[in-house]
Amino acid sequence: MDDYLHTPAGPEHGSPTFKMAPTSPSSTCSSADNTTLADIRAELKRMSMVTKDDLNHLYSTLHEAIKTEVAGLKVDVKAQEARILNLEQKVQTTEDHSAATDTALKCQGASSWL
Repeated sequence: MDDYLHTPAGPEHGSPTFKMAPTSPSSTCSSADNTTLADIRAELKRMSMVTKDDLNHLYSTLHEAIKTEVAGLKVDVKAQEARILNLEQKVQTTEDHSAATDTALKCQGASSWL
């Protein structure tokens, strides 16, 4: 995006030159082009001709993209919750086995003293 802001003009670096963001393959400006103020005004005027239908289409597209992203995130959250539950069950099983082993060792140690 910074490429479209301003760059020094030629070797003398006198006045800044502006490159327009390309709107179609045919309107691409080369870095050697010196864009005039009239060119900038024409580009701004062209950009300001966005219709309500264009904005509605953009809104709909963005809204659908956001809904899709949120749905994907919800699936990721559910998968993470399932992994956490699985790990908690493994920890509980390990703790149960550890407690049973400790009890067995204590009983075995107590019986060896008798």
